[in-house]
Amino acid sequence: MAASKRRLFIDWARGFAVLCMIQHHAFDAWMPDSFHGSPPDHFFRFMGGVAAPTFLFLAGVAMVMMMEAAHARGQSRREAAWTACKRGFGIFVAAHLFRFQQWALWWGAAPWTDLVRIDVLNCIGIALMLTAGVWSLGPSRRARALLFFIACAVVVVCSPWIWAADLSRWPWLAADYVKGLPPRALFPLFPWIAFAFAGALPGLLLAQIRAAKDPDRFEARVVIGLSLGSVALWFATRFVDGLDFHLYANLEWWRTSPAYFILRCCSELWLIGVCWLVERAFAGFWASRKHLGPLVLLGRHSLLVYWVHIEIVYGRWFWGQRGKLSLAQAATWVVVVIAAMVALSWAAERFDEWRAARKKRPATPAAAIA
Repeated sequence: MAASKRRLFIDWARGFAVLCMIQHHAFDAWMPDSFHGSPPDHFFRFMGGVAAPTFLFLAGVAMVMMMEAAHARGQSRREAAWTACKRGFGIFVAAHLFRFQQWALWWGAAPWTDLVRIDVLNCIGIALMLTAGVWSLGPSRRARALLFFIACAVVVVCSPWIWAADLSRWPWLAADYVKGLPPRALFPLFPWIAFAFAGALPGLLLAQIRAAKDPDRFEARVVIGLSLGSVALWFATRFVDGLDFHLYANLEWWRTSPAYFILRCCSELWLIGVCWLVERAFAGFWASRKHLGPLVLLGRHSLLVYWVHIEIVYGRWFWGQRGKLSLAQAATWVVVVIAAMVALSWAAERFDEWRAARKKRPATPAAAIA
């Protein structure tokens, strides 16, 4: 099966992020204003907050693994980086096509500025292009790791100062991309692109699995080592963050805090570790299955799922139920939407296999948003 050459636990992690995304958008759209601010709403929003960092982090992981594999097959760094850059640019273009579709379907009700709203796809596309650029500069794997660490640290350390700076003289779109606020900018580059740079670091380690003498053992050492190391990093970060020391005059902890960013990255490594453990624990079961599981399908086709589910949840066609459902009704529709997205992903997977069979080459899934 085509998926056998992939690290399926990465698809599992991305699929989990897709579930978090769908439930958050659905409850946000379909529940009344009186529900927002309640304990269940806080929980759904907390789970929804898992999605975007995970997509960006895993985008960095997958992009670096792809470039390292291409380089190992004989491509030059420039060729491998250019191919990756084109993929990132494709996602950036898809973000604008998606916005145009949304604006056109809401003709007369949506302002023209919605066409350039900065959402997660915009951020992912730019982050992937920058990731490819940084990767191309390193002559060795260690040099590339150092460059990604520096790039990540610069973005994270500078983000509080950038958000405190006055960018009123900048062109408004450029300022929005740097540190914009909703509704015009949902995912500005600072600090969000740092998640892709952070994901590139474990990506460099995971890229070495195929070349190892014992791939399974090496994979286990990498994933377990990253998971345990992130536990130590989490406690160290909490300790330092609790000290009576302030580097920044103004700091929004949930947006620009370096400590919050590090804790988020630790949780991403834990998610990868848990997905890897589940995959290993049920390795025989997965091997006996002819088709991929629901989470893997959602993870492999997350861009398609993102595009379609947004139209279902926030689109004009279902506007009549916006803010009018009970919790039980909304939960039921969440299950229905998730089932529909799994079915859509299954159909997309079958189409990829059919197209690959015609070309007599292994199937390549549609681009994932992370």
